[in-house]
Order: sequence, then C-alpha cells, then structure tokens
Amino acid sequence: LWIGTNKGVTTFNGKTFFQFSPKEGFPEEEISTIVQDTHGNIWLGLYSDGVLRYDGRKVYRHTGLESNEVRTAFVDKRGDIWFGTFLGGLNRLPVDWFEIYSTESGLTSKDIYTIAQDDQNRMYFGHYGKGVSILDNGKFSRLTKNSGLISNRVSSIIFDSKNNLWFGTFDGITKFGRDGRTSFSKYNLSLIHI
Repeated sequence: LWIGTNKGVTTFNGKTFFQFSPKEGFPEEEISTIVQDTHGNIWLGLYSDGVLRYDGRKVYRHTGLESNEVRTAFVDKRGDIWFGTFLGGLNRLPVDWFEIYSTESGLTSKDIYTIAQDDQNRMYFGHYGKGVSILDNGKFSRLTKNSGLISNRVSSIIFDSKNNLWFGTFDGITKFGRDGRTSFSKYNLSLIHI
C-alpha cells in the first residue's frame, strides 16, 4: 500500500510502515496522488512540484507538465496516464511526452480535481466550480448544475457495480443512471470524496 502524505510517501506491507526519504530519491513534500501504471511503475503527483516515477529501484522526475501543481492522476484502459492539475488542465502521458488539453482544446476548466473512465472509454474530468468535462472520441462536452449536478464543484467521480455514475461534490452527491438521466440528483451532505 502506497500512502501519500504532506511529508512525502510511505508504504505499508501489512505489518510495518516505511517512510521513504531523500536518501532513496523521494522528496519530503506533499504527495497529492499516487497511481501504478501497467508496467508496475509508481507515479507520484506532487502538490506543487510536478510528477515523479519510481520503477522499484530509482526515482525519476518528469518534466513537461503545463502546471506542476498536480491534483489527481488516472491510468486509462489503454495504459495512458492522465494528470489533472491546478490551472494547467489535463496532461496525458501516452508514451514519453505530455499531451496537453486545455480550455482551448474544449476542456471546461484548466482546474482538474478528479478523473474517471466509463465502459465506453469516455473520460470524465471533475472541475472545481465548472462541473464535469467529458471527452468522447476526441470531442469535449460538459455536465453542470443545469444538466442535473447538485453542484459544479466536483471532487470525485466513481462508477458503481451497475455502472451508474456518481459525482461527489462539495454540496452533496449526484447519481446518473446508465441511460444518462439523473436518477438521484439531490442528496445534501458536506461531502468531498466518495
């Protein structure tokens, strides 16, 4: 188990915790997200200092992000790694370089807090204050309060076992059924993540 903290990264093997240090190549700064790619590499998104990759032996810093303030990361079904940033939009790593998506590309906002993918390979990107951008076959569309979201401040997106889409927001949760209609639009909570 990999655990990101405000002082670096820690692992837990089921019995003991191990805190990585600069001696192993890890910075002692806030880790905002951790994902494992299809090759077993661990990717760390730093809250204010970009992206690191750990291959089990060495830590590598990756440059080329539009913003070094990484908020979320996601590995899609093709194995591409997506990084959502604060004011730097989406940064996709298909091979060895970052592909940047911004508002000029059709993204609703350059502030990304959460990423998900459905069984039709559509990508969902939650924004703080601008709802959700959906990337489907190279084109962006959006969901907002006007579409049925309880709030435009989206902090988490998940799919349940029936493939319903749930949006966690700062004002509650919204559920969209498989048919795309809001089947449960208002459940007020002080909720941030689901």
